[in-house]
Amino acid sequence: MLADDGAEALPHHVIPAKAGTQGEACAGIDAAFLQRKLDSRLRGNDKKVRAVKHVRIAGKRIQMVELYLYLLAALASGVAYVVAVQLRTAASPALFSPYGMNLSDAAVMVALATLTKILMRVYEHSTAASIVRYAQVALTAAVLFFFAALILFYVLPTTRVPISMVMIFIAADLALGLLILPAHQYFRASPALQRAIVVIGDRKMAEQLANHRLSLMSQKASYWATSSADIARALDDADRSGEKVPFDEIIIDRDATHELPDWSALLKARDQGMLIQTPDAFVESEFGEARLKDETAFDVIVAASSNWNKLRGAVKRVFDLLVGSALFVVLLPVAGVVALVIYFNDGRSIFYRQQRVGLNGRVFRIWKFRTMVVDADRKGPESTKAHDPRVTGVGHFLRRTHLDEIPQLINVLKGEMSLVGPRPQTPGNVTAWSKDSPLYHLRHLVKPGVTGWAQVRFPYVESSEQARVKLSHDLFYVKHHSLALDLLVLALTPRIILAGEGGR
Repeated sequence: MLADDGAEALPHHVIPAKAGTQGEACAGIDAAFLQRKLDSRLRGNDKKVRAVKHVRIAGKRIQMVELYLYLLAALASGVAYVVAVQLRTAASPALFSPYGMNLSDAAVMVALATLTKILMRVYEHSTAASIVRYAQVALTAAVLFFFAALILFYVLPTTRVPISMVMIFIAADLALGLLILPAHQYFRASPALQRAIVVIGDRKMAEQLANHRLSLMSQKASYWATSSADIARALDDADRSGEKVPFDEIIIDRDATHELPDWSALLKARDQGMLIQTPDAFVESEFGEARLKDETAFDVIVAASSNWNKLRGAVKRVFDLLVGSALFVVLLPVAGVVALVIYFNDGRSIFYRQQRVGLNGRVFRIWKFRTMVVDADRKGPESTKAHDPRVTGVGHFLRRTHLDEIPQLINVLKGEMSLVGPRPQTPGNVTAWSKDSPLYHLRHLVKPGVTGWAQVRFPYVESSEQARVKLSHDLFYVKHHSLALDLLVLALTPRIILAGEGGR
């Protein structure tokens, strides 16, 4: 049984984080009420609760049911390949050249289709909430698959799948994907996916975690403020009864509790497979953010001052030169077309250069394709806003597709920027946002990037509060940046580009 001995007396009921949301925080709860709540979990959903598992990929918690959906999607893609071959064969030779069933081609196409769906997170928790959102992400994954297939089949001459076959496969795969959508929506609504997370500390921290915007949007969890003694009793009761412990994770809020946790109880909980974290570690692993407080500044500075950071910087520079040079060559024809379109649209001044703040606060000039009218800085603020009248018709398209960022590869090759990092801001914005958060300068401990962790996780900034949210992502990157995280960001970037997210 869990209780809240010594806690301030509070109403004896569950306190929802927000009406209609999944998160909820509780503290000072009547023991009988909580026992009924936990008994209900054990009696009514015991098998389901035991089946709920998560894995962490690149620090991101992913429910096993999501991975099961991707396996189901892979099976559907296999069926789509068979259907596509049959449809194409039925139309031959009137429309297409002959093409027979090929096991290696099927394996490549199914693997590639599944990989693009995983990268686009087609079956993540939030996409089940809206059929429009699901369709947008699924279609974006299909477009990414199409271009990836063209490149792959060009590089591997032995795997020459006709373009018509790829197109029919995409159509069949999208149609069969709709059959998985009911299962996706069922798992999203299932109470079996809800986690019980206990917080050793006070109610305030539990409520903060429950009311985190990402917890409200996509996480299904209840947060219970309790004490280490209660956890020890719950573990003992579970041992005696043979039942599952009625909570899944433990968060130790050392700042809010004066008691020394029972380490033997925590070790017992760890042996039972529970994850035990501090609030800072939980926010970083669960939401991919760093908490904006002074202790975070110390952690970031220490991480940026270590010998390991020097090695990370050297590896990052080599990676930038190799990949940046390759992208520069590949995108050069695209850049030429964009330059001609800008020139014929409204004349010269194809490129736009502006001061930005980079590594260690040094100012440099960033290269971009011009997307606004000439002398736009004199006609409005440095930052653009939604539906900014200074943006040209061509500029809207370039911003939505982020093609205006291509010239920044010049900054990457010069060493002023990196492929991945916090986006560089103008000196004026840095000064303004630093007043709201002194931690803002910490994002300059690494080179700014063409794309970044904050960009694939959050849209453009238009307010001080949004700037704080984006800063939390940037500080997470500064603290944990690595080649693996850079590869993850680059893999997620096509979702932003193809889905038109983030551009204005």
